[in-house]
Amino acid sequence: MPLRRTPQRLVALTAAAAALFNYPFLFLAAGHGTVLGIPSLVFYVFVLWAAVIAAVAVIAERERAPPRLTRSTPHDAPGTRDA
Repeated sequence: MPLRRTPQRLVALTAAAAALFNYPFLFLAAGHGTVLGIPSLVFYVFVLWAAVIAAVAVIAERERAPPRLTRSTPHDAPGTRDA
C-alpha cells in the first residue's frame, strides 16, 4: 500500500501560507503603488489567497485520484479472449 503524503503536504502548505501572509512579506507588497489599478497589498493578498486555495484543491484531488496502472496483464491486451 503506497504511503499517502497528503497530510504532510497540507501542513507544509499551511506553514508556507502563514509565512507568506506574515509581516515581512506584507510589508514588501505594501509600498509599491498599484498593479492593474489595484493597490499592490490588496493584489498580493488576493493572488496569494487564490494560489493557496488552488494548491489545496490540487493536493486534495491527488488524494482522490485512482491509482495508475503500471503495466497491463496478458489477458488485458487487445485481441485476446478467454477460452
